[in-house]
Amino acid sequence: MMPPTEIHHQKKQKKHRNFGKNKLKVYLKKMIQTNLDVQRVRILSEASIFIALTIVLKNILPPLFQMPQGGSVSIAGLVPLLWFALRRGLKWGVFAGFLYGLIHIFLPGSYIIDPVQGLLDYPLAFATLGLAGLIKKPFISSKDHSFP
Repeated sequence: MMPPTEIHHQKKQKKHRNFGKNKLKVYLKKMIQTNLDVQRVRILSEASIFIALTIVLKNILPPLFQMPQGGSVSIAGLVPLLWFALRRGLKWGVFAGFLYGLIHIFLPGSYIIDPVQGLLDYPLAFATLGLAGLIKKPFISSKDHSFP
């Protein structure tokens, strides 16, 4: 049988070892959370750049087809949103499209009669561009976000 002082000393050493393991676990959790926050900020800043590019292209390039009662079809302004959805996936693509639709409401040329019509014509319509994110996997590997 060991003397009580040795038992106490062994318990103390074990406690110190566990403290190091717990410290490591806490550090790893913080690193993972920080990495997720950095990735989220990177995606949000990329979304804002793509939305700005969409607005600029919409204003510079002429529409493909002009409707007689108003409205037009412009593919050039939508390409950056599709590209973003393919790069970042469904969730972020729908988010960027919805946000662009909200911004588009306040741009010149927007015509809203009813709030429901405004919601359907602008935010929800452009959010459907984010559905391109459903086919993210065939075009882009999950490790790097570059086109093949």
